[in-house]
Amino acid sequence: MDQYVDKNKTPLKFHKFLWYFWLPASLIISLAFIVFMVIAQPVYSWLLAGCLLIILVKLALQFISFLGFFSWKSYAWYSILILFNFNVAMNLFAIFFSAECFPKAVVWFNIGFLVSAVIAILIRNYYFKRKPLFLRSENQGTKDSESLTD
Repeated sequence: MDQYVDKNKTPLKFHKFLWYFWLPASLIISLAFIVFMVIAQPVYSWLLAGCLLIILVKLALQFISFLGFFSWKSYAWYSILILFNFNVAMNLFAIFFSAECFPKAVVWFNIGFLVSAVIAILIRNYYFKRKPLFLRSENQGTKDSESLTD
């Protein structure tokens, strides 16, 4: 697999979409979901606590990725890959949980798992090609870190 090493010659349209649209939108949706869950749930249970923990982990990974992309930090590269793999694991857990609690919704949870797995594979391939942009050696310097042109 070829890797990109120069930001000026690297196609970054999807990266910009992910950075400028998807990550902020998902941050807002996650925050709204937390507020909705806390307001709509009259009784706090272990299920609510587990869901809130999962959403807080996703929120932290999204925020770390968003901030790290500004300066092309290595933690942004790691956190975006962890985020999408976490989504796959979360959807796999949802399949097993739904089979027990919501048997009629298992098909939809399976579709969610398959979609998240395909997206995670595509994101992994996209960012592995751009790995040198994020994981530069310290002695290479930051001569090309200022521009994000396509």
